[in-house]
Amino acid sequence: MSDGGKGSSPRPFGVDADTFASNWERTFGKKENTMKAIVWSKDSCPFCVQAKALLQLKGIEFEERNINQDWTREQLLEAVPTARTLPQIFLDQAHIGGFTELKKHLG
Repeated sequence: MSDGGKGSSPRPFGVDADTFASNWERTFGKKENTMKAIVWSKDSCPFCVQAKALLQLKGIEFEERNINQDWTREQLLEAVPTARTLPQIFLDQAHIGGFTELKKHLG
């Protein structure tokens, strides 16, 4: 379930999550954090890749729940009944929203 962002992620921008995080770190710096996250995702989702890379960059441990693999859309909708897009992200059990909201939250 959780691969720490190092699994077979799609390459929608020509780079994987590790490369994206490395590029981001060179540009914006790296911060350590003790938060825990859950990322509801799906295959071939560029915002999912970016969200996982940002969490990895910020040093935030996360569990990925991919609805194309070990999790279902129904399980996602139990967690976030209003979900219409992915990713859906929780930080320390609080629903944050998608990638844009995650960026704003982590500032």
